[in-house]
Amino acid sequence: MKSRTLIIVLAAALAPLALAATDSTYSSGTMGTGMGMGMGADKGDESLAEMALGRMGEQLNLTAEQKTSIRQIADESKSTMQQDRESVRTALQKLRDAADKGDQSAVDTAGKEAGEALAKQATQRAEVNKKVDAVLTEEQRAKLGQKKETMKQRMEERREQRMERRESQQY
Repeated sequence: MKSRTLIIVLAAALAPLALAATDSTYSSGTMGTGMGMGMGADKGDESLAEMALGRMGEQLNLTAEQKTSIRQIADESKSTMQQDRESVRTALQKLRDAADKGDQSAVDTAGKEAGEALAKQATQRAEVNKKVDAVLTEEQRAKLGQKKETMKQRMEERREQRMERRESQQY
């Protein structure tokens, strides 16, 4: 489980580098971070974490000290991130259940809970990103920012393509 948190921390902070560098689509479907972190990532988490850190480390020219610091950040945030992930999962399931029942009051309540859980998770992710950014040099942060922007554009293009395909299939 320790390595799963490392993967999440790395993916949240650095995944755009891996995706942009390889120009291939790693689809997690959850956070848009890639790295194959979808369901069933329990097996081989350690090797995935090391692979992600290695690839991103190369892209950013991370020092051994920086890699160690990032691993420490992952370890420190492990339990909170796990709790946040489970809270989001539970809240979204409650929302789906309420919607399936057609109970507007329950949908409203579950929607608020889901929003709060997502906001808490996003806040935690932002805190982790801030800690990782503090480990990076100005040059590395700039490079990471460029890679994130590139990835954001690609994700938007892919989203638009999916929407166009869905619309064309409906008619």
